[in-house]
Amino acid sequence: MRTSSLLTAAVIFSLTTALTASAGPLAPTKAKQIVTLVPGPGGTVCPPFDEEMSLTIDDLGEDVPFTLPPGKVLMVTDILWMLDSTPGENAGFYIGSGSNVEQQIFAVGDVNPKGLAHGELHYQSPIRFTELPCVNLVGIGGSPIPSLHEMRLTGFIAADR
Repeated sequence: MRTSSLLTAAVIFSLTTALTASAGPLAPTKAKQIVTLVPGPGGTVCPPFDEEMSLTIDDLGEDVPFTLPPGKVLMVTDILWMLDSTPGENAGFYIGSGSNVEQQIFAVGDVNPKGLAHGELHYQSPIRFTELPCVNLVGIGGSPIPSLHEMRLTGFIAADR
């Protein structure tokens, strides 16, 4: 389980940007507050070459545009990720928010013989985003930049306090 240990060791939080909710709930209070975001067409808040997490999955399983309501924040609790790259290499990603160039989340994994690096992350203290999350894919230690196979951010909408 080298991938699991590497992934666990590689998850880094920037304390200056990975703020947890210091006021307000640390969990949703209504089912309609829960959202799952997937990559969308981009171009609204993310820099070029970043994947903009601008679609949500509705009750019918369809991808629909997502915008963060005024006065609200996104609290990410879970990330499911899968990257395509060269077997035997390392692949990773940063997640930041819109105009905030500093990463809030970083993860890396070994690419398996099928060309996939993957993992699931769960946060006891949700990661707070005031803008749409942006995903930047990175090759680690000279490895090629991977391509996104799948990325899902799950969390909830909360009041910005």
